[in-house]
Amino acid sequence: MIFREETKLKKVLCLLLALLTTLCLFSGCAGGETAPSSEKTEGLTPLSDPNAVPNLQGYTITILTTDTWVSGLSISDVLPKFRQIEERTGCTIVWETAPSGGDFNTVLQTRLTGDPSECPDIILLPTNTTTLSKYISEGLLFDLTKAYDYCPNIKSFYEEKRTDLKGSFTYEDGGIYNLLSNVSVTSEDQRKNIAETGDNAIWYRADIAKKLGWETYPKTMDELHELLTQVHEAYPDMVPMHMYDWGGWESAKIFNSAYGLHFNNEECGTFFYPDENGTVQFEPALEATKQWLTEINKWYTEGLIVVGNSEEQKIGAAAKGVTFSGFYANVTEMCESALKQLEPDAYFLYMPFPTAGDSTPTLMPRCDYYNSFSIVDNGDEEQCLAAAQFLDYAFLSYYGMCSEMLGVEGEGWSLDENGKFTPNKDYIAELLTGDKIREFSGANIHFNGPTTFSYEISKAYRDARIQVREEMGYADPMNAEQKANWLEINEINVSYYQSIYPLYYMQPEDQDEYTRLYSDIETYTQEMLERYILGTADLNTFESEFVSTLYNRLQLQKVLDIQQKYYDIYLENAAK
Repeated sequence: MIFREETKLKKVLCLLLALLTTLCLFSGCAGGETAPSSEKTEGLTPLSDPNAVPNLQGYTITILTTDTWVSGLSISDVLPKFRQIEERTGCTIVWETAPSGGDFNTVLQTRLTGDPSECPDIILLPTNTTTLSKYISEGLLFDLTKAYDYCPNIKSFYEEKRTDLKGSFTYEDGGIYNLLSNVSVTSEDQRKNIAETGDNAIWYRADIAKKLGWETYPKTMDELHELLTQVHEAYPDMVPMHMYDWGGWESAKIFNSAYGLHFNNEECGTFFYPDENGTVQFEPALEATKQWLTEINKWYTEGLIVVGNSEEQKIGAAAKGVTFSGFYANVTEMCESALKQLEPDAYFLYMPFPTAGDSTPTLMPRCDYYNSFSIVDNGDEEQCLAAAQFLDYAFLSYYGMCSEMLGVEGEGWSLDENGKFTPNKDYIAELLTGDKIREFSGANIHFNGPTTFSYEISKAYRDARIQVREEMGYADPMNAEQKANWLEINEINVSYYQSIYPLYYMQPEDQDEYTRLYSDIETYTQEMLERYILGTADLNTFESEFVSTLYNRLQLQKVLDIQQKYYDIYLENAAK
């Protein structure tokens, strides 16, 4: 790769500029003041090649964001990764940071209500549609569709690869005002990444199951209940299933997947989901929910499950011999290590989501977007287009995604003879020891940017990391049985993947009524689901008490009508 030469003086000036801007931010003076840049080229060039390097020579782009989530690490740890983007494009990036939470919101409000010419070019925003709608209606944000001729990756992202997200984030004027974070580039990438990272995995003590005559995993809820019962009889001091993850009874949500329900992941964020006809349903009020509650209440009553809400409880329970769990796969390693200290022959295997009747299980991913970057419309369209081109290349080009995954080219990764992402295993090994992991976590994982990945890049990194961990003896490597089991379960679970229920903009009057009504509905629903599972409410009253209260006293139908209105608009936007 050929990089533009930078003098030592320019590097020093850039660092000083970033420092002074940040200090200015917290001292209350106007931001956006930068040192004179080198002479710009004659206008920006439209681009059609997704991997073309934009010519941003002479442009200075200011980004206001929160700092990293890792204690003791600053945005400065991200800079090496972005320096190479600066060098390739010719632009200068000035970072302004503020703590997350209320302090950042205050800083953001102050900056956006000031002189437009002194506003940052790019800002971090939550994907909360109410907040976005406020800023859009005030004319503060730049419409990314105006940059499509200059940003081939943003255009293809919304118009071809993730039309589902286009449906959610198309404003009433037809514009799109944010580039989402923590997303996979295509829906199929999302599906594969979710399955292979083990979200919502269910794992079990294979050594105990085999002692009881089970040569394979249970496939249905009835079979799982049978195995749990056998474990309880054979080991009366052991509670067979420890259910954790979201804390308390809510961990039981993972098993409503068996009944075709979609609120089995706390982070998918909603009780609403459309049926096969496109009619939005409030799923806790469905007969399928009663079936799920009935089964889980039976397990609880029979002493087959226990709940917990801390990491210590989770690992400690496993070390005492608790057999099964329904939480994320990345914790299995810690639990297995704890178990082996007491029972050397103990080991885990994974099972797919069990089925119940004719229903197909539903694997719901975690919400795949948390924050987004938006461009401030300061009246300078050329500057806005330059900021858009930076986002397009830094985060959505192949080179940008490689950099997001493993930092600096030539250090964390390289391109092979076919131009494909190749992780540096020596670098990954460094990440697994000493302080290097903190730097990596802060700069490459916890930075609040629009991190977008393809399945190809993500898988290459995961495969390399697993290999390095095994070679280093960092963790007990999977045996052949465990590896085969993991691949089998991934393939099954990925077929159960369902898209999360979309976000969408609402008109203020609809948003106000929805918020007013739904607050009570959600509180009541959470309370009753817990009571039904724990047996403090009679499931025979499910329709007469629970469902009736939702519709008659809490006006659920009005909330469903609002949801249906905007879900239909979402479908129209996605199809355009």
